[in-house]
Amino acid sequence: MAKLSLFALALSASSVLALDHAGGDHHWGVRAAAAAAESDTVTSAAHKASATVKEAVAASSTITAKPKAAAASASASALPLVSYTYSYADIPYMVNPYVSTDPDYRGPQSGYNICNSTTAGDDSRCQTLVANSISDFCIWGPAGTEKDQLLGDMEAATVAWCVDGEKWGARTIPPGTITGLQLMHTSAYIQYTMVLDITKLNFAADDTGGELDPHGADLLGNPLGGLVYSNGLPTGDNKTLVQAVEWNMFYDGNHACLKICDPSITDPFYCQNVYDLIGCNYNMPAAYEDKVFNECEGDLQDVVGVYTGTDGKTSTWSQGTALDPSSTLPYTPRIPASSNCKTYQSTEILGSATTSAGASATSGASAAASGGDSAAVTGASSGGSAAASGASATGSPSSGAGSLAVGSGLFALVAGAAAALV
Repeated sequence: MAKLSLFALALSASSVLALDHAGGDHHWGVRAAAAAAESDTVTSAAHKASATVKEAVAASSTITAKPKAAAASASASALPLVSYTYSYADIPYMVNPYVSTDPDYRGPQSGYNICNSTTAGDDSRCQTLVANSISDFCIWGPAGTEKDQLLGDMEAATVAWCVDGEKWGARTIPPGTITGLQLMHTSAYIQYTMVLDITKLNFAADDTGGELDPHGADLLGNPLGGLVYSNGLPTGDNKTLVQAVEWNMFYDGNHACLKICDPSITDPFYCQNVYDLIGCNYNMPAAYEDKVFNECEGDLQDVVGVYTGTDGKTSTWSQGTALDPSSTLPYTPRIPASSNCKTYQSTEILGSATTSAGASATSGASAAASGGDSAAVTGASSGGSAAASGASATGSPSSGAGSLAVGSGLFALVAGAAAALV
């Protein structure tokens, strides 16, 4: 089936419509604002906003990547991303199709949310991420096809890269990208931690990374309109895809980490989105071992920023809006104990995305220690200075939406063109 063109004019430019740090995560008290919206009302509004898109493709039994349709009315406006909830079968074509002449507005989203085999490929703009198991998962990555991209410049437009891109209508993680992987199952969240070659995802080799989450300073999320689903959540049935409203993902040098929180478990809250400058080692402490591929049951991590000092007292550290790269944090994150680990060959779980080295896990690896041997787990190297005592802060202040900005004139032109598409 030939792919039609929705993005020929309006959305081809929207991938770079980002206000400097508009999507950053240096914000406080935003969770209360996001929680104020009624879920049912929001869901209804989102479906109405994308109604013209669905009408354009209703005659087809499959929905192609780029149907020709009118953009949502400029009179509508996007609500906080965490307010939009859908069953997987009811996902709209776009969560955020809204256009505006407001130069501070980052939308509409640059991709789409209904993804299938017709949207799969190296140029897929799928912005629905699915993570079910150690062999069936996606991560967020660059939307552009050019090399040497920086996360801080395009996090609002990131798209899904999957072990099996064809299955989920997304891009396929290239062979040799992931060279170490652990999936941790806990009672409140599932967590993927990995060692990887970020250049194979078109990142610049020296990109220091940043955070992706469903918030951002404007609450519209990074990526804009990005949805996350899993059938492997702690309260899931391993069959039904359930939306995870809260999640976060970090790129941190040659490490990446993705945590997906069970929507039925909110206290304590393990998907904090305000620690975007301290990377994977603090937000998702794990072994981060290269050439090790395993799946474990694990204890819950400490809530980020909360720690027990040498005096036995519990304290809370707050990041603030900036962090001196030379500063040190007052605590070393505790790597939770793991048990019932299963070790794999990379070829068993990654398929076409397998590491080119074909490395297998080594016996006795701390992350694969059975029986919850805490000493063995915490004795492993976490692969970064941030996990060492007195470690320097990691991450980069470039974890906002980047410095790409557009004036209201160009934005109004794009918005008008989008509304005129038929």
